[in-house]
Order: sequence, then C-alpha cells, then structure tokens
Amino acid sequence: MGLAVSDILRFLVANLLALALTVALHDSALAKRVALVIGNSAYEHTPELKNPKNDATDMAEELRKLGFQVVADFDLDKVRLERRLRDFAEALVGAEVGLFFYAGHGIQVNGQNYLIPTDAKLNTAAGLDFELVRLDLVQRQMEREAKTNIIFLDACRNNPLVRNLARAMGTRGGDVGRGLATMESGVGTLISFSTQPGNTALDGEGRNSPFTAALVKHVSTAGKDLNGILISVRNDVRLATDGRQIPWEHSALTGQFYFRESPAAPPVLNEVALAWSVTKDTTSPAILEIFIARVGEGIYVDMARARLGELRKTTPSSSPVAVAVAPPTGPPAGVVLPTWPMADELLVAGPLGDQVLGSPNAPVTVIEYSSMTCPHCADFHTKTYPALKARYIDTGKVRFIFREFPLDPLAAAASMLMRCAGKDKYFSLIDAWFTQQKDWVVQKPLQPMFAIAKQAGFTQQSFDECLANQQILERLEETRTRAAQKFNVNSTPTFFINGKMFRGALTPDELDKQVAPYLKG
Repeated sequence: MGLAVSDILRFLVANLLALALTVALHDSALAKRVALVIGNSAYEHTPELKNPKNDATDMAEELRKLGFQVVADFDLDKVRLERRLRDFAEALVGAEVGLFFYAGHGIQVNGQNYLIPTDAKLNTAAGLDFELVRLDLVQRQMEREAKTNIIFLDACRNNPLVRNLARAMGTRGGDVGRGLATMESGVGTLISFSTQPGNTALDGEGRNSPFTAALVKHVSTAGKDLNGILISVRNDVRLATDGRQIPWEHSALTGQFYFRESPAAPPVLNEVALAWSVTKDTTSPAILEIFIARVGEGIYVDMARARLGELRKTTPSSSPVAVAVAPPTGPPAGVVLPTWPMADELLVAGPLGDQVLGSPNAPVTVIEYSSMTCPHCADFHTKTYPALKARYIDTGKVRFIFREFPLDPLAAAASMLMRCAGKDKYFSLIDAWFTQQKDWVVQKPLQPMFAIAKQAGFTQQSFDECLANQQILERLEETRTRAAQKFNVNSTPTFFINGKMFRGALTPDELDKQVAPYLKG
C-alpha cells in the first residue's frame, strides 16, 4: 500500500481544503468503487491453467492502489463462485463504479456466455444448467446497482471441456462455440474481452497472460481514460502474440472514465481563499503544514505560518502520540505452541503487538485479518462475532486475535485511532467502527470519525496527533505486508482457525462447523 501520514491526513481533510487541496487519493474518496476479482486455475477435470491465479492477484493489487474496495478469490467451485457473486451484488449497493475481473475458463453456447467453476465436468447436456454460471447474471447485478460498470474477461483460453459438452449435446453440439460470444453492454457499461469474439486467448509463458500483463501495466496510467488504456493494451497484446490475439470491447459508457486522474493544477486564488476560510481556525499543526505545502506562497500561506507559530508556542507538546512498539513475539509464556499448520509463524505478533481476547490456553485460535471500511467485515462483526464471543471466547474455548489489514487510507486512519485508544478501548472502538460504518465511510469522513473517536476519550488534539503518527502507520503497513507475503492474505475478512484459512464473512453456522471438531473429546 505504501501510505504515508500525509496520505492519511490529506484523505481526511479533503473536505476542509475543498478544491485547493486535491490529493492523490482524492478520487477514491469521492466515489465508492467496488471490485470482484476471480482467478480460476486449479480445475478438477481439465489440466490446470498456470496464470489465472497470478492474473487475479496482480489485478487486485493494482485496483486496491486505485482506491477500489476489492474482494479477490481463487479456484472457486460453483457453490463458492455463486456465493462470491451474491456478496458482490450486496457490496455494489450505493456504488458509483462496479468492476468485475475474471481469469479462467469460459464457454459460449448458442450465443450465451458462461463462466466455468473449477468443479465443472460437462459430461452431460444438463451440465450447462447446473454446473456453469451465466455471465449475464453478473452483468445484470452490476447494472442494477452501479452507475458505471467495467467487466474484464480473460476467459477465452483453449478449453478441453468444450469438447465434453459438444459430445454430450449430440446434434446440438454445434451450438457450442469457440471462445466467448459478443455481448452488448447496457448504458454505462464497458465489457472488455482478452481477444475477439469466437477466438481463443493465450495463457502466456510468463507470470501473467498477455492480456492481463498489459492491463496491469497500463491501468494506473494517470490522465489516460479507459478507452485510451484499452488501446494501449490492445497494441501490447498484438505485439506479444504476433497478431494472433486482439483484445476487443463493447462500450456503452456515457462519459470518459479515469482510473487515475491527472495531477491537479495549482489552485486559483478563489480556491485558496475558500480553503483558508475553513482551515484558519484549526488547532492541528499537521493540517496547517499540509496547507502551506500545497499552496506554496502568498498572503494565506503567510497567515498559515503565523497561525502555526502560535499553536507551537501555546501547545505544551505537539509530539505524536506515543505507542509502544512491541518486538515480534510468540505465544504467551507458559503456553505450549500448538501443532496446527504454520502455528510458529501465525502466532508471531506484528510490530504493534497483537490484540487478543480469550484464554491463552484455549484449544482453538481464531485469527482475523480485517479492514475497517470493508462491508463484509462489518457484516461478520455485527452478525457472527457476538455469537463467537458468547459461545467460545467468553467460555475459554477460543483465543481470538484481531489484526488490521487496511485496504485504503480511511481504513488505515481508523486502525491508527484504535491503536492510539489503548488496549482497554481497542475492541470497543472496533465495534463502533463496524456498527456505524455507514456513518463515517462517506465522502467527508473527518467529522463523523471524530464524533465516534470522542466517545473513546479522544480530544481534537489527540485525534489530530494520532493521525499524524507516521510510526503507527508504518507498523500497520508492516503487518499488512507480512500477512500478504507470508500467508497469502489478499482480501478481507480472512480468518485462520487453528491455521486453516477461510476467506469471507463466516456465518454463525459456518463458524460452529469449523470450531466444533477441535472441541470434541
């Protein structure tokens, strides 16, 4: 993620500085962007595809950098694929932009496109209805909720299952086509295929397919709209495949779409005056420093410097909030290290230490990686966590470890405040963030966040100082990076139950099913 404190502060005070203080992540603060990224490599009844999992992983990382709320998942059978699509539909409510990326096998039958889950066999004609997922279902859900929708399909790879289905359909086998069929997009939607209709795409010899490699390369280009990006992708793929593969799209977008805007021009005088009018009474030196750095020079900067000097004279101490940095540790003293997978690594706390509930000798350890702006995380904590705490944590059966995995600057800010609040208020602030998520994950988050933090004992000064603490932010980033690299955490919520990974918001019944076997005997 590579955030600095300046990114956090800019994100939070964007509403105070209006147009004059446009920042790198400002566009993600203005519109809710939601993405579902799926990569199916490990097919059960056909040779494994090498690259889709890599394609989805790399694409998800790029989209997170661009301010998307990303859910990424891999190697999904039909049940899990349908569940992910249902979760995606719920997350799209209120979104300005919806994005779906799929890498894996796809098929067209009688002009209709289908996604192929990893457990599909297609040995009978009925497999068309019961083993596949229609692509237009995804498109319908997106167009129902979001104003702008983007679909990337790297799903035209050479597919042996096509022959199975063609044989099973007998005389109707001619309806089974090569590659994917053309699709018409609804108003506000663009559908991008890795190759032209009726053709197959290459999986690639490197880490990524030719299409995804080019897309990941160009998607973050500042100042280039989506149509311009896809032209660059098309040219790269044609060159990489000697013209055998030509990406193609169908668009009904109603305006230019930018993943990343061009850097903003320096503010005009009226914007500076407006920014100063809402900044001049702040008690935060950090906000004044941002104003000075952004505007550069002029009478308002002179006044900002004078105001900053007054604050430094009258404030006894403006040093950042001190938070103890804990060295990496294993399980508590006297506790025998469990024998479940990766226990020796998973139980090592991050540089800020672990926040733990429950008995250190509990037979089950549940570790959650969570982002405070993640709607699925809020769903878990409002619906399932109360049962987890009452049935298992409070009864000594589960040791619960919560670890921050912020997916965006706003989530990072919420996590910083949790750390500054101290151990006694850490979990109560988590509850507040999740139960009131709709109130503060908004275009102007600063005031609602302070209102919630104030209930945990923050003053305006301690609130501002916490968000200016670069040390906390760096430690959070270390925790997130370690989880991604060592444990393959790439979406939230992600759970480890005695070392076994689960992605997505577990229901109470699903939680019971996973915990119960460890409590027998």
